[in-house]
Amino acid sequence: MKRVKINSSIFNIIALKDNPKIGFCCLLDISSPSFLYGISQEINLSCHFEEQKIAQAKDLSARIIQRHIKSYLLRKGIQNRIIHKNNLIKHTAATKIQCLFRSWISRKKFYFLLIVRKIQKIRNKAASIIQKNFRLKILPSRLHFTAKVAILVKVRKSAAILIQKHVKGFLIRKDLPFMRIQGKERLIRWRSPANSVTMTGDFMLPPWEHEIPMFYSKILHEFYTMFFMENNLKTGDYRIKFNVDGNFVCDWRFPVINDEFGNYNNKIYLNYGNKGCNAESSMESSENVFCIDLASFKDTQKNSARPSTPGSESTTCGDNWD
Repeated sequence: MKRVKINSSIFNIIALKDNPKIGFCCLLDISSPSFLYGISQEINLSCHFEEQKIAQAKDLSARIIQRHIKSYLLRKGIQNRIIHKNNLIKHTAATKIQCLFRSWISRKKFYFLLIVRKIQKIRNKAASIIQKNFRLKILPSRLHFTAKVAILVKVRKSAAILIQKHVKGFLIRKDLPFMRIQGKERLIRWRSPANSVTMTGDFMLPPWEHEIPMFYSKILHEFYTMFFMENNLKTGDYRIKFNVDGNFVCDWRFPVINDEFGNYNNKIYLNYGNKGCNAESSMESSENVFCIDLASFKDTQKNSARPSTPGSESTTCGDNWD
């Protein structure tokens, strides 16, 4: 078989194909590539050589790129370190400046506070001296004023006691008009609680027809009448009865008798010659003699107010209704 010399530029064209053999056959327009067995080996060797060159070129390119990247990263790292170092220097310098500025401000405030404290001490000392001198100056006038006030308080207290005494006397005389009349032993009293009390008896003309109202004393807390003190009746026995809240009752402090009609009445004895008003010899004690003193007034003022209903103090005699 005859060898055919082929130009080397053809291999560059064949290398562009995926399969060099097929590309070479297509280029020569050969239907059967069997006679080109020897040529195909050269083509394979040429292709392998080209592939090695391409691989070496790629490897070289990768190394070059890697070297450039490493140098770039190295320069970048150095620049970052330099920037970080510069920032650290700046931060340290700023911290020192800030520290010095704050210390200057603190010293300024400290000196100002020292001056203020000294001024306050001076002011307090001056105020204490002024206050002490002022107190020493006004102390005599205050003592004199206090003595006058004490005298005025005593005078006011004695005046208040005197006024209270006169007012109480006026109120007592107003509430107890019988105090100025002689014959207090002829005063008739109803000492039990009630709302309204009247008195009637056989001393009336006509007997038992009229009722004498009894007045209530706020000091004694009882009802009284001055009928026998203001009227001079004949000496003798009289029968009386009390109308308490519409009910005729007897007072257990006076003796009780039964009249011809079967009614119970109280009996009193009037003796103007002896200046007395009593019921019997058994009632001649001080029970029916009215004696007023300050102690009795104080005791009565401590009692409760006037009740509205009769209590158990007054004894109602059985079958004593008229």
